[in-house]
Amino acid sequence: MEREELLARLAAGDEAAWREFLRDYGALIYDVPSKLGLYGDDREDVFQNVCIAVYRSIGSLRDPARLATWLYGVAYRQSVNILRRRGRELPLETEDGVEREFPSAEPPPDHMLEDFERAGQLRDALETLDPRCRRLLTAIYLEDPAWSYNEIAERFAMPIGSIGPTRARCLKKLRDGMERGTRVSRGVPRATSR
Repeated sequence: MEREELLARLAAGDEAAWREFLRDYGALIYDVPSKLGLYGDDREDVFQNVCIAVYRSIGSLRDPARLATWLYGVAYRQSVNILRRRGRELPLETEDGVEREFPSAEPPPDHMLEDFERAGQLRDALETLDPRCRRLLTAIYLEDPAWSYNEIAERFAMPIGSIGPTRARCLKKLRDGMERGTRVSRGVPRATSR
């Protein structure tokens, strides 16, 4: 589903769209507080506050292509707010005498947001691949730990010698999909199929 359609359905209160939103963006929202050292209830609070912000603001989001960036910014600010509140309850120095430093309330630098946006483009392009390519690239690059070629050969029932060439073809499809996605997000029409 295109982001514009997803946002329209979210604004209309479509429950299936909310499930899809949480599936696609939930990990991203949870990742921000985790990177800032928030876990447990604090992380859950950030997640809930971001979802409330989405509910309240989704109809006014002007650039659907920047949804991931917007979510990152909201999650970052919510995390910093919790850290600052906790800072009032914690001593200003750690046990070893080092002064605590809290993240700035300012959004992270543009290069971090661009990396985050690129990760969203990668996820979107991955979703457009055929299931075989998507599973193969996920197993090699996104699983932790990555699968060995022996595991891939066994689980996918494919000869080890064909994994490398298949991986290369799948990566090319992924790159092409990311390029098409970038052009679409900048207002350039998608390339027609050959």
